[in-house]
Amino acid sequence: MSLSFPVVSLFSLILSQIQICISTRYYVDGGASSGGLGASWNSPFNTLDTALSSATTSGDEVWLKGGYTYIPSNPSDRTDCFIPNSGITIYGGFDGSESDINRNINNAPSIISGDIGIINDNTDNCFHVIQYTKILSLDNVIISDGYANYNDGNYETQSNRLHRYGGGIITTDIDRTTSLHLNNVIIRNNTAINGGGLWISSSATNDVHVIITDCKFQYNQAIDGMCIVSVFYIVYMCKISEMM
Repeated sequence: MSLSFPVVSLFSLILSQIQICISTRYYVDGGASSGGLGASWNSPFNTLDTALSSATTSGDEVWLKGGYTYIPSNPSDRTDCFIPNSGITIYGGFDGSESDINRNINNAPSIISGDIGIINDNTDNCFHVIQYTKILSLDNVIISDGYANYNDGNYETQSNRLHRYGGGIITTDIDRTTSLHLNNVIIRNNTAINGGGLWISSSATNDVHVIITDCKFQYNQAIDGMCIVSVFYIVYMCKISEMM
């Protein structure tokens, strides 16, 4: 008597139980023409918004060419800001020729800015430059010119309440565990009612994990409170090289 085994079916069953996560790298050049696919320096996206819309898988990377300032796509909407999907890493400071992550960090900087509307008039800037959902890593970028001064009296929604905090970086939802990793990041010229440069907050049962390495906080302002605010958080590593 011969026995046969459904090898293909068994193999398919095993594969169906394995989640394969393949990360993707997206290239952004602020001086490029529109229509790029974001797959290389030869065909980059020309806006950060486009890259973040494409980077949907945890582990995806966005590489920003230096020498350019990247602002949200809607120049008249102060609630507009950059909201990366969870698990995304944004690297900056590339000269546009690199094929690996090793680059000269002294290249022209990649600036992620909230300076929409009238340039250099901070009163019409985005409330926040970056809002992150759960996990975010930033490496060798500048975060500047957020202006979280919401004061219209309608504080019924969490989003309106949060528009008073974290001009530079803030979480989108304070009621979840989050993780933020900042490496060689400059956070400058941001303003808020509280937490001008960075607002780190969560509920008492949801920790916020933060790693800050070789970062600079420059010329951030808090109208009523500190320039960095943290509530219910765990800081695993904090190495701030400059606070001004």
